[in-house]
Amino acid sequence: MSIRTQDFRTKTVYQPTRNISVDGKWPIGLDIGYSGVKGFSPNAIFAFPSFAKNLGKNPTFYGEPDEDEILYRDDETKEIWRVGRNAEKMISERDTSNSQLELYGRDRYYTQMYTVIARAGIALGCLNNECGDYIADNEIVIQTGLPPAYKEADTGAITDVFADNHKFSIKTGRTRGYVSFNLNIERKNVRVMSQPEGTLMSIALDNNAKSLKGANRYFTSNIIFFDAGFGTFDLFDITSGTVHSKESFSDFGMRAVLEECCKKIYEEKGVVVRPQVMQNILERGEITIQKRGRGTFASHTEPIADALEAASNEVCKRAVNKVIDTYAGLIDYKYLVLTGGTAAAWLDELKETFSQVQHLTIIPGNINCPDLDMIFCNVRGYYLYVVSALDREAKVHKQVHH
Repeated sequence: MSIRTQDFRTKTVYQPTRNISVDGKWPIGLDIGYSGVKGFSPNAIFAFPSFAKNLGKNPTFYGEPDEDEILYRDDETKEIWRVGRNAEKMISERDTSNSQLELYGRDRYYTQMYTVIARAGIALGCLNNECGDYIADNEIVIQTGLPPAYKEADTGAITDVFADNHKFSIKTGRTRGYVSFNLNIERKNVRVMSQPEGTLMSIALDNNAKSLKGANRYFTSNIIFFDAGFGTFDLFDITSGTVHSKESFSDFGMRAVLEECCKKIYEEKGVVVRPQVMQNILERGEITIQKRGRGTFASHTEPIADALEAASNEVCKRAVNKVIDTYAGLIDYKYLVLTGGTAAAWLDELKETFSQVQHLTIIPGNINCPDLDMIFCNVRGYYLYVVSALDREAKVHKQVHH
């Protein structure tokens, strides 16, 4: 049986949830990946594709918005952007309007699109719902993360994005109209960690941001984090209680899978497909093949599941070999933690492959939240970590002033 191509598509989620928080603060965990934005806040868990399209100042819409709709309005320019899944649906198979650098480049922090998706993430973390209302007097504290190899160089840039006075409005499929935001986030309230550290916190902390019994073993044993996302494949290991190495590779994640799939589609079917169009093709599970000639035109569709499965298997094997080569066959390690959306797609194959290492215990990154998709492993850890940190800071402040 072929794989389900829809399982490889970037997820869209909005789930009202009562999460542990801290009085006087409004913490938001945000993981802005190359594929999707994932978030945790005191009243919600959410995710949407990292894509937005500028519709101009007065776009026309027909019918009722569906539940995936996210519209962003810049309160200064009045321009409206469509964000997430519905923005991706507007890309045609022959679209060339969005460059690879804008979508996947290291310098994307300073693009308009990145500002829009970051603010949309903040907004979804602050929207009122049945699990709580955002309190305007509360300080917003952002905890985010970066690939390990980029953290030192890119922390300033991602902090610039969040530390600002944000004036904008958001309309979603859940709101009747636009909700306006005027949020001032201070630089001291933007915190950045390595992405795999988020999963470390997620496997070590419970839903109340308290350390789980026995969690200390993760910090004192030799442990590797296998974080396969969309744009990067990150490796992060702790040896004898200290961070030993942090590596990020751009040629082993879901982007590499989709690029490999595009090559196979061209080789087998003669159709050129740009990787950024693949999200829509994954949802349909097929491509359209056109035949044109003098006075004739015809088209038909063909499935891509076999090409996608072959591409996924090839990239997965390369990623496994990279881990084995980097860590000398894992003979010195006790735990291997699997995390990230691409690792979720490879989960069965990874478990089977690494189960042959006798002394190694394999841990899924969502072990403490099995009902949550593995795309949330890092951001759940961001959120619980910042709540724990804010709680400790509040207790210290109280002691100092008494």
